[in-house]
Formats: sequence, C-alpha cells, structure tokens
Amino acid sequence: SAGSLTIPTQIATDIYQFMTAAVAMRRTRATIITTSGAAPLKFPKVSTHAVATMVADQDTAFAGTDPVLTDMTLNAYDYGELIAVANDLLEDSGSNVISFVTQQIGRAIGELTASEYVVGTGSSKPNGVMTAITGAGTIATGGSLIDPTFEKLIDLVYSVNGNYRARGAEWLMNDLTTAVIRKIRDGAGGTTGAFIWQPSPTVGLSGGQPDLLLGYSAHTDPNVASLASNAKVVAFGDFSSYYIRDAGAIRLERSDDFLFS
Repeated sequence: SAGSLTIPTQIATDIYQFMTAAVAMRRTRATIITTSGAAPLKFPKVSTHAVATMVADQDTAFAGTDPVLTDMTLNAYDYGELIAVANDLLEDSGSNVISFVTQQIGRAIGELTASEYVVGTGSSKPNGVMTAITGAGTIATGGSLIDPTFEKLIDLVYSVNGNYRARGAEWLMNDLTTAVIRKIRDGAGGTTGAFIWQPSPTVGLSGGQPDLLLGYSAHTDPNVASLASNAKVVAFGDFSSYYIRDAGAIRLERSDDFLFS
C-alpha cells in the first residue's frame, strides 16, 4: 500500500540538518524565508538607490533622487529522493532503518539544492548566486584571479561597496581554489610570512565559526567554477541579499508495492 506518513518532529529535524550540512549557501548569511504554501512571492527590489541633497538653510527645498524599484519573484520547486529498502533490512532488528533513510534523503536533496543555489539557471529552477551576480571574481583571459595573489584579493574586497562590506560580506569559492589561496602568505609576493587564510578552531562544529580570509568569513562549495579563463571563480559580497525559500513541510511517503519482486 502507499500513503503519506506523519513524520515525527525529530526525524524531520534530522532530514533538514543533513540537507543543510551539504549546502554552503545555507551556512552564509543568505536570507531564508519559510512559507506554508508554495504560491509565487513577489518582493520589491532596489536597482538604483536614492541620493539625498543637503539642506543649506531653512528656505532650501528638499530635493534628491528617487530610488528605482523593480521586483523579484520567489517561486517554489519540489525536490525529492526515492530510497529503496529491502525487507531483509527492515526485518533486521540491529539495523537503524530510520537513521539510514533520514541521512540518505537529507544528503541527496542537499547535494542537489546546493548546486541550484550556486549555478541554477533561474529558468524552472532557482537562480544561482553565481548566475545572478555580475563581476564577482569574473575572469577574462589572463584576468585578475586566474592566478590569485594577496594584492588581487585585496582589490576584490575593495571593489565591493563599503556599505555591503560593513554588513557582513563573505567569500564563496570551491575547494581547489581554496587550496591555492590558503598557501598565499603576506610577504615577498605571497611566498614568506604569515598565511593570509585564518582557519577557524570551531569550523565543522555545530554553531562553529567559518574560516576567515582578510577578516571576512570564507565558505567553500564544489559547484563554484575552478580557476580558469572566463569563469566566475570567487564571489565576495553581502549574501543576505540572496533569498532562499523553504515552502511547505517535509513529506515522507511509503509504498510496499514499488519494486516488489
């Protein structure tokens, strides 16, 4: 028979934890919105900020420019995983089937959504952060970050508006790029002195702090492009402007007939 199962709170929590552990964007300051339904949500978006004018005296009229507003739509997409469990495993009292299924579902959905949040096209799927942004570590042939140096990373930091840096800017790159940058030192063209990468003593722990690069949190995701010409290899900025939507509750269904033999 097939049907929906009522999921105990702890199991739903475990699935969510395994899922989010695989998603770097959920470890950044990305804004996560939870809704009970899946209808499209529209939010205002400022494409050009307003600029005020100084009032010299009490007879000066207020002026200034208006902000330019557009909107963005957050849609909801379904993600799922089918796990086949043999009767032998179900009948083995020494096997923790719930734990096994929970981990497999959480990790599988996490790996897929992690890719969507980084390189999703925005067409019938989420708009990935590296797809949506422009200019963040973008490499032209022979470009600035294809061979990262201390100076070039500093240039990237200060290419971002100071207001966004002050709000908690962060780095995002893949593991191979991280391995290159972790070897950069602060002296003699990056070959001597202290390493500029600051490992966190609590990274990987529940509630732990991420590593730091030039004083800003650094996150890794395998879906970010590797060092190459014409590739977006590093993102740096305020990720709270990236929205992730969780719509509806986790649903678990069972079928005793599927794959029956």
